[in-house]
Amino acid sequence: MKIQYKDKIMEIDKPTPISQILENEIKNHEHAVIAAIFNNEYENLNYCVETDGKVELIDTTSNEGMKVYRRTLLYIIGKAFEKICPNNKMEVNYQLSNAMFCDIIDGEVTDKFIEELTRRSQKNS
Repeated sequence: MKIQYKDKIMEIDKPTPISQILENEIKNHEHAVIAAIFNNEYENLNYCVETDGKVELIDTTSNEGMKVYRRTLLYIIGKAFEKICPNNKMEVNYQLSNAMFCDIIDGEVTDKFIEELTRRSQKNS
């Protein structure tokens, strides 16, 4: 299979994760690489390439990278919230710059709740 990254063409002989194909590029990238685009589709770095294609890396300095980062963060916080309050709902109302504003439906936000949510969110990362 032929994989294009920027002006390089690499050949791989078996399905391989993007993280392995571009290991050096990811490690030496100026900013944290958090995802990739393979043949115009967003993919995580563990995505296994099985066909010819073009790969682009996404880092946290791009709009796409920040979207991936925010959605991942919401997922992690949501899973932690679900474990703490399985009978309650969390609603993301809006995002402004680097802040997200959420409401807890039928629940109370206390210092203990915030500590537990932080602990579980960090455990999931």
